[in-house]
Amino acid sequence: MLFRSSDLSTIKEYLQGELDLVLRDRVPLTDLIISREVKLERGEQKQPTPATIVSMRKMHADRRSTPQYAERVPYLVVYRDRFTKLADLVMSPEDQNARPNAEYYITKQILPPLERIFSLFGVDVRTWYDEMPRVAVDGSATRLQLHRHPAIDATDEAMRAKEGEGYMVASRQCLAKYSDMRQACLSCAGMPPAFGKVECESNVCPMYYARVRAHHAAQAILDSW
Repeated sequence: MLFRSSDLSTIKEYLQGELDLVLRDRVPLTDLIISREVKLERGEQKQPTPATIVSMRKMHADRRSTPQYAERVPYLVVYRDRFTKLADLVMSPEDQNARPNAEYYITKQILPPLERIFSLFGVDVRTWYDEMPRVAVDGSATRLQLHRHPAIDATDEAMRAKEGEGYMVASRQCLAKYSDMRQACLSCAGMPPAFGKVECESNVCPMYYARVRAHHAAQAILDSW
């Protein structure tokens, strides 16, 4: 767009629109996942990178999840207290409580490269972001976010309606939607419908994380019955 049009107002409007989507959690989770190489050497464990921290947490829960040398491990930067260190903000995308930290992604990942480009034209793109009205988004760590997939919406409804008959209805809807997602993944992987575990672990597929999170939510509902 920058090279096709010299109209900076059009570019500004487009960029602010895209940043607004990030602020409102309206971008696919796969667009926000960061993957870095992990080399579990002694020095790296003393000063662990975000990817190393996520790997060590998984290893603590299951030693079989130890990453291969130089394996790229995906992680998200999530919401916590504003003064929390980055090391405490990282979480596996598979965690159902992982809500991407829009402020971090915009100010640390998206704007810096754009600033370097637009500074050549004497434009400060950070002021474009500063001019934007802030979106009031629920920061609760229990709110499930994944591009508003129907299964996640159903889970939200179940949690909101926990006190009353609506909880049972919403819970059944959540379980039914998870079942549909599971069948879709089995079909995509060429597995029979009655197959037990879905073996697919493609972290570039939006459905993968939606299914994993929906599974956690469905299991939590079953455990509460």
